[in-house]
Amino acid sequence: MNRLFRIFLFICPFLTCFSCEEPFPQLPEETQTGAQTFGCLVNNELVFARNDGNSYYYYVGRVGAVYDIETDRLEITATCQFNQQFIFSIDHPQQGTELKLNQIRYLLPNSTDWIEAKDIDRIYLTRFDKNASEYQGVVSGTFSFELPGIKSVKVTKGRFDMVMDIVNYQY
Repeated sequence: MNRLFRIFLFICPFLTCFSCEEPFPQLPEETQTGAQTFGCLVNNELVFARNDGNSYYYYVGRVGAVYDIETDRLEITATCQFNQQFIFSIDHPQQGTELKLNQIRYLLPNSTDWIEAKDIDRIYLTRFDKNASEYQGVVSGTFSFELPGIKSVKVTKGRFDMVMDIVNYQY
């Protein structure tokens, strides 16, 4: 009995150490709640940003979206680990319709070299609250693309869910 108790005392610290670890990062769920998440696979490597404030581990980068009523243009931005950045521009966004990405800007990891492309592949808006309130709504969706002329950048399983600022610069 005494020996079992000593073994138990020896094992307990190891069990508690392993239970305190943060979970391994994975693609965010495909939600439509304004969860402030962005994620995709770039050449099958996980890239994500999540700024929900719940955990230091998950406060990686920034996500944001702005819809300009006057120009009918949506811009989605994400800064992810290793300073990878994505900027998507979508003209005439509509919920429930597969759309072309009118402009993509992608900053390679730990680099200052932007890659730009126009009118390529797809984005699908699963939620687009452009009339939610005077100032904010939720935008969420999925995307995938391959940057033309650059075979080493293929983005798959992309998803985002964020609060969107709604602006109207018309005075």
